[in-house]
Amino acid sequence: MAEDVARVARRCEDAKEQQQLDLSSCRLTKIPDAIYHVLREIHLVHCSLDDNLLRLLPRKFCSRFTGLRELTVSGNRLSQLPNEMVEMVALERLDISRNQFTEFPAVLIQLPTISHILARDNAMVVIDTETVREMKALKELDVRGNPLPGVAANLLARIDGIKIHVDVPVAPNDASSEASGVSCNKLDEVN
Repeated sequence: MAEDVARVARRCEDAKEQQQLDLSSCRLTKIPDAIYHVLREIHLVHCSLDDNLLRLLPRKFCSRFTGLRELTVSGNRLSQLPNEMVEMVALERLDISRNQFTEFPAVLIQLPTISHILARDNAMVVIDTETVREMKALKELDVRGNPLPGVAANLLARIDGIKIHVDVPVAPNDASSEASGVSCNKLDEVN
């Protein structure tokens, strides 16, 4: 426990110089309140909270670190994102892979600069393809490893102008496929 606290303190000190906070693999169940004080005058551009035990991303975190351009929270226990994420107006890249999302987080459509979303290996069964289509800045979306229904996966794979990575079920009698039940990825290059 003391070792974990010391690790978090060291990483907060490093963040002051680098404008990047790496709290990955710190066994965090919540974001320590002390980081808001320690980093109160620091403009963070990147934050990694990967591989912790977080069940929620605090509203305070989203309200305090509005200038983040990249946020990675993969490998936690998140199932939703707070509405306060709309305050993160500079966010360009978000990685929510390996969590417990069952739906594509609707709050993401309100982020004007989000261009890359990684949401692999969750439990997503619902994704509003029209919502994805309306995301003006979105260039890449990766939802592989989610149990999306075939209809949703096929609709996603047909969206133009966005590089979509999705598992698309293959018809059992499709002799042209070498995959065993899954064909991965419609990859359209975006200029």
